[in-house]
Amino acid sequence: MSAKGGGSKGFYFNTVLSLARSLAANRPAPIEKVQKLQCMCPVDVRGVYQLDERRRDAVIALGVFLVESELQHKETIVPYLLGLLRGLPRVQWIEENSERKGRDTLPGAENFCFCLVTLLSDVAQQDEALRSQILEAVMNLMQVLQEACQNPEAQDKENLCRYTVPSLLGVVRAFGRYSNTDEPLLSKLFPRVCPQPLLLGEDLEAARRRSFHDFRSILPSSLLTACQSDTMRRKASGSSSVSQQASPERGAALPPSSPADPSAQYFEGSYLPDGSCGPRLLLLHHQLQLLRVAALHWLWAGVQRPSGGPPETAGHGGAVCGRVLPQDTGRHARQGLGDESRHSSVLQNLQ
Repeated sequence: MSAKGGGSKGFYFNTVLSLARSLAANRPAPIEKVQKLQCMCPVDVRGVYQLDERRRDAVIALGVFLVESELQHKETIVPYLLGLLRGLPRVQWIEENSERKGRDTLPGAENFCFCLVTLLSDVAQQDEALRSQILEAVMNLMQVLQEACQNPEAQDKENLCRYTVPSLLGVVRAFGRYSNTDEPLLSKLFPRVCPQPLLLGEDLEAARRRSFHDFRSILPSSLLTACQSDTMRRKASGSSSVSQQASPERGAALPPSSPADPSAQYFEGSYLPDGSCGPRLLLLHHQLQLLRVAALHWLWAGVQRPSGGPPETAGHGGAVCGRVLPQDTGRHARQGLGDESRHSSVLQNLQ
């Protein structure tokens, strides 16, 4: 068990600790719910307590409720805690796995004894009627543990080194300590998790900007270097391209983004950081144009089928494989066939 605060603990500890603090905020706290919290703690089975991590967390949560609720239900909780304190020399410690155990720098027995005695010291400070009883129980425990350490021959060596000596150190560390403020020491060991303040104005804008990663181009550096030579040419021809796309002859029938328009530019390099289009991208652009012209040629061949084929649909350019073609498909197909020779010459020059 870590005594450095609730931030490094697990889900179970945070849950029972929140439950304890929720009950402590009630005036008075329901005894039924407090008993449910106490049922999570270890029980005395023939004078022996079994302490695993969850039961130790439940004891700490019960102590947090006691000191933060101004000792509500102390007639039930304090006798239980004193009985647990007297039974520490006979406790059966249940070890956790090595991965979870490695998170704590101190033995679990020492941490738990330190927290338990700190809890009882806070109770003794708040209630003078229980002070002498608590001090006497703590001093008797230290005497029993000291005698066990002074007679190692009568003790199991492994149990003495792993549990008895760390328990004695934890009790001695916490004995006689008290808080000089209104907040108990146990609450300082496990402080409340303060919610983050709301960000407003510039702080919110800065946090939003930090939540996004900087843009990094996914294109290789060699391709970007080849594209830099076409930057000036792209900027010079930008205005002429806009005027061609806005021409009434081509833009009246179909929008510039229509797939049937052979003059539309579908593979542009404007998404590059420098707004350029390299030779390889231009070659691929003309290859896509040829493929589109071939598809239009196939569509036009379907329109000009023999007289034995199905009749043309009135008001449309024709029907291919049962699908009605737009009326202007034939015109754009003829226009694409006229541009095939021009694209072939461009490909030869680029190759």
